[in-house]
Order: sequence, then structure tokens, then C-alpha cells
Amino acid sequence: MKNHKFRFLSGLIKTVSAVTIVSITSKILGLLREMGIASYFGVGVKTDAFYVALIIPALLFTSIGTAIQNLFMIEFTAVKNDQDKTKENRLASNVSNILLVVSSLVFIISFIFTPAIIKVIAPGFVDPEKFNLTVKLTRILLPTMIILPVYQIRASILRVNNKFVTVAIIDLGFNIFQILYLLLFADKFGIEGLVYSVLFAYLFQLIVIELVAYRIGFRNKAVLDFNDRHWKTILKLFFPTFISFGIIQINATVDKIIASNLGDGAISALNYGFMIRNVLYTVIISTILLVIYPILLKHKNNNDVKSYNAVGKNTFHTLWAIALPITIILMLFSESIVRILFERGEFSTEATLLTSGVLFYYAIGIAFYALKEFLVHICFSQKNTKLPLVVTTIGAVLNIIFSVILKQWMGVNGIALGLAIAEIISVCVIIIYTQKLGYLNLFKAKKDTIIIFVINIIIGGLLFITLPHITLPSNKLMELVYLIIIGLSVLVIYVLALIVGRVSFIRDFIHTIRSGEDAN
Repeated sequence: MKNHKFRFLSGLIKTVSAVTIVSITSKILGLLREMGIASYFGVGVKTDAFYVALIIPALLFTSIGTAIQNLFMIEFTAVKNDQDKTKENRLASNVSNILLVVSSLVFIISFIFTPAIIKVIAPGFVDPEKFNLTVKLTRILLPTMIILPVYQIRASILRVNNKFVTVAIIDLGFNIFQILYLLLFADKFGIEGLVYSVLFAYLFQLIVIELVAYRIGFRNKAVLDFNDRHWKTILKLFFPTFISFGIIQINATVDKIIASNLGDGAISALNYGFMIRNVLYTVIISTILLVIYPILLKHKNNNDVKSYNAVGKNTFHTLWAIALPITIILMLFSESIVRILFERGEFSTEATLLTSGVLFYYAIGIAFYALKEFLVHICFSQKNTKLPLVVTTIGAVLNIIFSVILKQWMGVNGIALGLAIAEIISVCVIIIYTQKLGYLNLFKAKKDTIIIFVINIIIGGLLFITLPHITLPSNKLMELVYLIIIGLSVLVIYVLALIVGRVSFIRDFIHTIRSGEDAN
């Protein structure tokens, strides 16, 4: 049993590590892409139009695709347990073909009414040049709403077949296409060419993942069955799930809508600040959720309650222990991080100060957002889509209220703080109700949650007191080296503190590793 547990943990660590390495590579490429965009186009009309143009496909079909993806994985995992390849192919083909029909219709409608949609999403874009550019760029990107849902179904097939690393590698193409464009063609084709590079990147990813899915046995069938029982199950749970993910997308959009009348550069500052926060979130937190979710589904389908609860509790505390120090680092070093990443070319010192302020307040909510996303996945594994809907709706409403109020006193920083406050309240609500429903008994493990929080407060406080006495060099490379040294030093102290504090998941991890070594 111990040896089995060691092998499982060892395999999980290897998978998470491999996906994390690829994700880090992807995010480094993403940062290079954003640095290139900032250097070539700065913070102004063109970048505001570009980032708003990205919103509509993401708002419509990232939400739909993500919702379908999560529900599809539940049904596909159950069908896969029957070990019938014909049933697997039929289910995947049917869902893909239905999404293809629906997304094509939405594409046509969105293309016709693009100007009206822009007026809703960016009401502050009253300048004709800025508005017309946004409409033009948006229409170029609209075909991605046909590509994305099909791609996500193929990615789900690969993930259920434990091809996490393969999907992560394919995703690298998105950033590579844009970086190559910035290096080779940006001077000639400008911001419009950048939008085409995004479209071609998505198309390239779809072609590659289609070939990989074919190699592992997927064959797309000419089937369009709206009465299929698996599709009916997906559809039954779809609307609350879609609205939940849609509200998450709307939250980011609402921030930009509220900021649209704060002047040129406000939307870009929000985008850069949110992007930096999400780099660390996606590389570490999202990777863990990506790998853990199929495992939870497997334990749930096998009625293995003990393993389900053990994986769930350890994941909760792992996310909490990782996300809190990320929050502290982003808050305390926000200005240095933005300066190192972006301050060059058209990205001025004023832009650095504006963006770092946004990053500081966005960072406050990252740990709470991580826990909320995990508990949303717990609800989905239990086929409960209503609770995530309620929680995300509460969060969206609170985000609007706090952002509008705080904007009056804090400007664009108030919008970022409004989202952070909404995330904190949202996670409190979902923790209370998941406990009442008996999904995970986290209150029994509250000691670890408190210990981790206290350790982070102490370390964060000591850093806050110490930093004014540390003079960082003006050279960006040396400043980066200093930050890495400080970060590694804090990491060592933090891990030791967790061990001394006898946090259970750390203790279990060390015990399992030792047991595996003894068994070998």
C-alpha cells in the first residue's frame, strides 16, 4: 500500500513538474510577447483597441468552451471506464460537431453586430479613430470563437488520456507566433498584423492537436445527435456552468469597461497588471488544478471517498501554501517587477508606476481566487453547478459595486482592489456551503490553514520592515538578480517554517517519500 501511494505521488509530482516546466516556458514566452507589444506600441490607443478586441471571442467562447470542457471531461471519463473506443469517439465527435454549428452561428451574429458590441464593452471609446480600429481588430479575431471550442474538446481528450504535457507544449505555439511577428513584421504591418498573428496561432494549435488526437485513436464521426444522453447531461448542467465561467470573464471585462473613461493607458495598465498576476497563477496554481481535476473525477466515478477526500484536502492546503507567498512577493515588489519586465521603448516610468499600483492591489486576491477555483472544481466533480453560479454571481456584483466606489478615490487602483475584495468574500461563501454539503470537511483541517496564514504574515511583515533598508541597483539585470536572491532566501525560510510548524500535508509528503524509499 505504501509503495502504491509512493508511486502515485511520484507520478503526480512528475506530471505536475513537467507541466509546470512547460507552463513556465509558455509564460516566459508570454512575458516576452507582452514586453514586445509594450515596446512596439506602448500604452495608448492601439494597445487599448487590441486588448478590447481580444475580449469578445474570449468572453463568448472561452466561457462556453471552458464550461463544456469541464462537463465533457466528466462524461468522457465515465465512458472511458467502459473501455469502448467507439463510444468515446462518438461522444467526442457529437459534442465537437454541435459546438461547431453553434459557434458558427454566433460568429455570424457577432460579425454583423460588432460595432454595437464594442459600444457595450468599451463605452468610453468615443474617439472615432479608436472605436473604428477596435471594430476592425475585433472582426479579424472573431473566427477564433469557432476554433476555440473544438480545440478545447480535443485538449480534454488528451488530458483524460494523461497527455497533459503534450497539450501544454502545443499551447506554446500561441506565444511563439506573436513573438515571431513582433520580431519580423511589426514595423511593417503594425497592430493589425499582430491580430492576424493571434488568429493564425489559434489555427495552428487546432491543426496540431487534431493530429495528436488522431494518433491516440480519436476519429471524428459525422454525427449530430442532440438527443444523445451524454449531451443531454452536459446540456442540463451547461447553463449554470457557462454563466459561472462567463461571469469570471465578465469580471475582467467589467474592469476594463469601468476604466474606459479614465483616459488613455488605463485599460492597458489593468491588462499588464492582471497579466503579471496571472502568469504566476497559471504556471503554478492552474497547473495543479489541471492535473488534479481528472484524478478527482476518477476517484468520484470509482466511489473512492477516502482517496477523494485525501486528494481534496491536500490540494486545498497546497494551493493555500503556494498562493500566499506569491501574493506577498507581488505586493512588495510590484514596482520592481513591472520595471524589469516592461520599462523600455514606449513604456515610460509613468506607465511603470501606473501598472505597478494595479498589480499591487490585484495581488491581494490571488490566494483567495486560487481556493475559490479549486472549490468550484470540487462542485463540478459532484455535478453541482448551481453553487458555483451563485458564488460567481455574488463575486461579479460585488466587483462592480466595489470597483465603481473605489474608482472615485483610487482611480484605476480602486478597480483592481474592488476585484480583490470580491474574491475574498466569494471564497468565504463557497467554503461555508461546500462544508454544509459535505463535499470536503476542511474545518477539521483548519489548524493547517491558520498556521500557513500566520507564517506568511510573519514573513511578509519582516520583509516589509526590512525592504526600506535594502537598496536595489538601478541596473535592471542586477535588480533582477537581487530579487531572485531575496526570493530564494524567503523560499528556504518559508519551507523550513512549514516543516517546523508541522503542517500536515508537508509532513505526509516527507513521510510518503521516506516510505517509498524504504519500499524500494
